[in-house]
Amino acid sequence: MKDFRGSKSDGSKRIIPKNFVQVFVLSFGLLFSSNAFAAGDLITCTSDDNLIEYNDLHKLIKKSSNIALVYNLAITSLCLGKKNEGMAHLQKASDSGHIAATYLLGAYYEGNRTFNSSESTKNIEELNNAIHYYTKAAQMIESTSNYPKSATEDMEHIESVVYTSYFVFSRLPYLYFRGYAIAIKNVLDNGVSYSDTVDVLNNIRTTAIMCVERPSLSVWKEKRDIVYQAQQIKCEALLRFAEAVYPLEQQRIRVAERCTVPPSECSEHRNLKDQIFQSSKNMFNQIRSAPQIH
Repeated sequence: MKDFRGSKSDGSKRIIPKNFVQVFVLSFGLLFSSNAFAAGDLITCTSDDNLIEYNDLHKLIKKSSNIALVYNLAITSLCLGKKNEGMAHLQKASDSGHIAATYLLGAYYEGNRTFNSSESTKNIEELNNAIHYYTKAAQMIESTSNYPKSATEDMEHIESVVYTSYFVFSRLPYLYFRGYAIAIKNVLDNGVSYSDTVDVLNNIRTTAIMCVERPSLSVWKEKRDIVYQAQQIKCEALLRFAEAVYPLEQQRIRVAERCTVPPSECSEHRNLKDQIFQSSKNMFNQIRSAPQIH
């Protein structure tokens, strides 16, 4: 993942538009000031100029309602360890239509209320929050007729270095898959019964199709082909999983209802579970063949 801020034409990073204030060069490295909480690898911080940027952004926002400034204030606040303030600004930016802010909120909940890509929540409520924001970001992107050029003024650059739409559309069906996997684990471990697992598979299928149908974007530049290839491989794998498992899940539900012993001990249920697990293995094998996008 790369920095979620803007950049100057010479390639160095800028957090706010040139016409607003003197800009500061940011590093791709993960450098934190001594009083900052570990913002995580989804956000890049510097150790020297965050406080200056923070104060300047507050002054500018009093004079302008530009939502890109609010977004950048959110990032700068998070880098300074002002988590509550940073999250409030991030929410405000999302509510005002900032796509990258909305994606970051989804990533935050997916990452177990952190911005670490290595973290992955197992909490259904947090997973639902992540799905909410990823869905919102996807809807924002699809409703922008000339995305990313017609989005907020900073979005074209952000998309060019972070590939926001790729992550939004490829992660959304995977998050539904995570929900399905958690549900099946609860069935086997705790004998829990769910009535909506087939609906979740439908959501995997619908969002995977939406992802497969997304075009490659010219702003991806030299990475255009490889990002698009990764998008297609991952989303086609999720689509195949959903279509293969849908009839198996219908059978599994019927079998679970008539099993006289817990599902984990019911041979017919175990057979269907094994087929579902094999489909998930096939899916992950295909996903692992996709190019790595950072």
